[in-house]
Amino acid sequence: YVFIIGGAGFGCCFGTGHGTEGFEFSGLGRTIGVTSDPDADGDGALNDDEVLAFFFDGVSQFGARDGLDDIYANGITPGDAPVENHPLCAGLLFTGACPSTLTDPDFDDHLDGRIAFAVLGGNTIALQNGLLDNSFVDWRVRLEYDVSDDNLVYLLVSTGNKSGGFNDNIAGTEGLRTFSPLASAPAFFDADTVAPTYGPESLRLHEIGSKNSFDIGNIRVNLNASAFYYDYENLQLTTLLSSAQALSANGIALTPDQLEQLGGNVVSLTFNAGAAEIYGGQLEAKLSFPDDLTFDSTLLWLPTARVVNAREIQDGRYQADVDAVNAVSRSIDGHRLARTPEWQWNASISKAFALESGKIDGIVAIGYRSSQHLTIFNGVDYNLEDDVALRLNDTVDGYFTMDLGMGYTYGDDRFRVEGYVNNVTDQQPEQAIIITQFDNTRFFARPRTYGVRVRVKY
Repeated sequence: YVFIIGGAGFGCCFGTGHGTEGFEFSGLGRTIGVTSDPDADGDGALNDDEVLAFFFDGVSQFGARDGLDDIYANGITPGDAPVENHPLCAGLLFTGACPSTLTDPDFDDHLDGRIAFAVLGGNTIALQNGLLDNSFVDWRVRLEYDVSDDNLVYLLVSTGNKSGGFNDNIAGTEGLRTFSPLASAPAFFDADTVAPTYGPESLRLHEIGSKNSFDIGNIRVNLNASAFYYDYENLQLTTLLSSAQALSANGIALTPDQLEQLGGNVVSLTFNAGAAEIYGGQLEAKLSFPDDLTFDSTLLWLPTARVVNAREIQDGRYQADVDAVNAVSRSIDGHRLARTPEWQWNASISKAFALESGKIDGIVAIGYRSSQHLTIFNGVDYNLEDDVALRLNDTVDGYFTMDLGMGYTYGDDRFRVEGYVNNVTDQQPEQAIIITQFDNTRFFARPRTYGVRVRVKY
């Protein structure tokens, strides 16, 4: 559902919470659409009030800070109706100063049902019902040779599988396709929908390595090394696409009229993109010095992490009803997998001091990630090779992080207090990106944080 919420004549906008603490779905307790027809007046179409009733029937209990239940107290109020100007709308005309049910302390005083307008694009109720049956037999074989009590080499081959699944229903258009996932589906549900599925993803892992322990003077050393190869088939990827692109990606051609009917609705689509391969190596070292001083380090090298033998996929960074020239299938063959930097390094130094009353310990941890891409398109602009559109940039440059911690343990470990500073250098690179025709959303790493923890065992 897309709810339009605002003042009279859409003169201002409002923000509201939904799903806050205490919220509960109706689940199997739903009645509308199960024992009663959503089309309450029987006119063969769903109006906004009937869709709203269907939505409310799916909520068993609203949360403590939810606003939708109060905003829609009087049902739907169309934006062009002669509604009394709402007190919170005075002087606001989409200036960005949007009151919120979560942050405005006076907002609850004005939730009288006069600020709700309509349901956008929600006048279709599609039954989502289907069956998926995946069966797997996975196996693991490991051969080990003990060179000595402190040294071994091994060879490992194993398999893994990830189940296939269902995407959400995509609302169809008249004459597009009739899809009934269940023969006994109630007649009052719209059957003109498509629910794309995706198949299981499989993986075979090959690994060779060695684990070793030895002494250098009075320093105990643990040193492990491995090389590996991951071989994926039917790799599952998820992207945001317009409804038209999602249908096209599943082999359903659209006429210009059908494209216009679908409009700009955006859906999440998981699909099988092809195969992928990852080559790499890992080195782990632990040095235990006298007097409880320890050094740990892990180095991961991924020279290859790419898609191979891939199908062309819809470029969801463009929308078919807005830019049909670019909203087409593109090759991602050879592209690097998202969030796979070539180099990753983690290291820490920790030290403990014994006291008569207990123990003090501290740690310094350092991390490094080399540059990486956050989408499977690797920031490629298929139109401008030399001047890539800024919104398509998905590259995160390499960065270092540092964390600090210190703790005091009293007596027999029943009481402990800790102080910490995470991300000392305040590095905030992007961790994920959503890029669509009108959306360029960046999710950043947590900033520098610090605090104190107290633990008591009893």
